[in-house]
Amino acid sequence: MVKITFNITDTPTADTGLDALAYLEGDMQVYLHNLLFVKLPRTPLLDFAGFAQRWLDDHSAPISAYLPINKEETVLSIEKAPEAGLYHFSSARAEKGDFPPVKEEAISAAFEEFLAGLEKELRK
Repeated sequence: MVKITFNITDTPTADTGLDALAYLEGDMQVYLHNLLFVKLPRTPLLDFAGFAQRWLDDHSAPISAYLPINKEETVLSIEKAPEAGLYHFSSARAEKGDFPPVKEEAISAAFEEFLAGLEKELRK
């Protein structure tokens, strides 16, 4: 099970229209197997949405890493496990605990739900 929650914390305003959306920030939490895996405060939400969509489009690479705009630290990595259809999550900011691999379908469902939720919030 994978679950991603977010709360929009900063909605910049600009006369340039959609350009301000690129700087939309929120506090995110990623849960694995009903346990908090990592908290990601002040995350550029559209940047993370791009990462989620790229993973959905092609997650065949050995490692998918999310590096936020203007930061060099890898915040979230998803790596194929030796077992077919399973993936390991890792993060330098991860909560302590044993987080077993998760199914491909669970990651896809969580990313799709995140993208749908973000779209819904942006349409308000």
